[in-house]
Amino acid sequence: MLRVVMIFVLAAAPAIGSECPCKNRSAVSLVLLQYGDPTSDRPFAQTLAGFLEGSKAMRVRATPIHINPALRATNSLPGTTAFMNQHLDAIASMDPPPSGVILPLPNYPAIASKLSVLVSKGIPVISFGSGWSVVKNMANPPSLFHMGADEVATGKSAGGLAARIGGHRAMCLYDQSDDVALTDRCSGFARGFNTSCASTVDACPTQSLLIDSSDLTAMQIMLQDAIAANANLNVVVVSTGAIAAAVVRLIGNMALPYKIYVGCFISDQYTDALLASESLFFAVSRQEYLMGYLAATLLQYYVTTGQKFANPTISTGPVFLTPGYTTPKTASIDNVLVEQVVHGRAIDPFWGVYATGASEAARDVGLRFVNCDVAGSVCDGTRRTLTYRSPGNQFDLTTMATKLLTSASNAPNAMILSDPSTQVLGSTINQVVKTNGIPAVGVNAGGNDAESLGLLMFFGSNEPIAGQAAGKQLGIAGVTKALCVNHELGNSALTQRCQGLGTGLAAYRGVSDPTTVYTMLPISLTDVSGTATAITAALQNDPSINGVLVLGSAAVSSVLLPLQQAGWVTGHPSTDRVKAIGSFDLDGPLQAAIQAGYVLFTVLQQQHMQAYMPGIAMTLRSSTGLNLLESWILTGPSLMTNVGRSCALVGRACP
Repeated sequence: MLRVVMIFVLAAAPAIGSECPCKNRSAVSLVLLQYGDPTSDRPFAQTLAGFLEGSKAMRVRATPIHINPALRATNSLPGTTAFMNQHLDAIASMDPPPSGVILPLPNYPAIASKLSVLVSKGIPVISFGSGWSVVKNMANPPSLFHMGADEVATGKSAGGLAARIGGHRAMCLYDQSDDVALTDRCSGFARGFNTSCASTVDACPTQSLLIDSSDLTAMQIMLQDAIAANANLNVVVVSTGAIAAAVVRLIGNMALPYKIYVGCFISDQYTDALLASESLFFAVSRQEYLMGYLAATLLQYYVTTGQKFANPTISTGPVFLTPGYTTPKTASIDNVLVEQVVHGRAIDPFWGVYATGASEAARDVGLRFVNCDVAGSVCDGTRRTLTYRSPGNQFDLTTMATKLLTSASNAPNAMILSDPSTQVLGSTINQVVKTNGIPAVGVNAGGNDAESLGLLMFFGSNEPIAGQAAGKQLGIAGVTKALCVNHELGNSALTQRCQGLGTGLAAYRGVSDPTTVYTMLPISLTDVSGTATAITAALQNDPSINGVLVLGSAAVSSVLLPLQQAGWVTGHPSTDRVKAIGSFDLDGPLQAAIQAGYVLFTVLQQQHMQAYMPGIAMTLRSSTGLNLLESWILTGPSLMTNVGRSCALVGRACP
């Protein structure tokens, strides 16, 4: 199932101009604060490696800070909490201050006051690892978003797995009483185990047991006593690989007449060996390298462009590893080819910003960017390349289907594609993804169908909800019926925006039938005079229309001019017939119209980010085998009443 959580941003920002304050990345400094020993603890070492490599690729300064490993062996977290508060004080006092901080939230209440100081100083935070449930359940979390795994859901999945292999009674061992991730795993495991268990012996209970990870001998004695007292105990799940190894040794020495299944909630050097010998029935990876790399990437992106995902949480795990698992196939960066096919040409104002995002992603991961629509471009499957293809001069889905097949014929490591009409393109996308076996993600259009088509994930806005936001905003402005101007008839995303407009406006006005509060008008961007005639006729034929929603910034000028010529828009909404005009996306003419007061708002889907992040993610997947597990990466909607001076919004490259 696609998991969608929408966050609307109603924001105001300064105007786009010749002075673009896109922050030079050489001035960006990021701090990674984590507890653990990266010299012996593989998950922490991988997070650190990803953070450092991501910072290097993004050309920003990186400062890692680690807790004293001795403090982590205290079973509760007084040492860790004291360490984190101490370093949060130090970070808040840095001169100059860091551009951003990445840190876990194992015991948020204990560090909340210190963390709030950072936030109050305007230092953005991304949290990772421990703390998923904290961020997920907060109305105003302290971090931009949280990266890692939903630990309750991870526990549930592990519990279900334990039940399916014949578990009757289970024990969950954890070694940090104040780390919310560990307690979430055990509680989730108990729920999943109890729900899925088919035992007729008892109700499949789970006992959680706090142990001392610095005294594994004492842990073995406690577990041995528990096994002796509970003949039906045949599942033990633990929090670290070292504990798992100690449990396996104990069970082997006991020579029991029945099997006890052992699982581990992390993946490290211990679990590798135990899985190879089939002594574990699962280990869990959170793809820590990917987590560290993307945390650095996303934080610098926010610092330099002001753009971020709308998702409150982003999944890099869980990845369940079972005996016999194989590592994903990877390629060196010299052999990576990522083909991209979208339905808009790069000279279009909207898609020009998108193409800039794609080219910057290619630059940052070390690929060439080639716009295959440009005459003379060589797009023959050459590796170390990220391509860009579109149908050309019009919304031509037949040509787009051909270009999808052309891209697939180059046997790329991955593809990035848009799906403006599953009805037209679905069979071709199926052929590319399922028949040819090419890993692919969707962008911009087609989010609702991405999963059924076999796409790994989708980067874009939720169009129905974006339309609803626009409809509500028009209603607030006094609009009772709106004209929805569609410049790409047949594009399902634009159809959904119109339908969302009706839903949002009807809900605001208390009207039961959304179809009565809007009329959809198809136009052609290449026929300016025809558009003017159609706009004028639509309002003359239906005097109840007193608002307009334009579905793309490229069409705003063609729509606004006839309304002004007819005297329906003069910049005085209280007396004008057209009370408000709204739009989607952003370009120079639309920015000027908003500043002049002729257009009330625009709905952004942050297309620069929509291109940049898939380029990064699919290159990483090809070269490392690591893959984001979020079904829908939300780049919008963001509702803006005044547009900002952002390099990314107008497609200007950040240095």
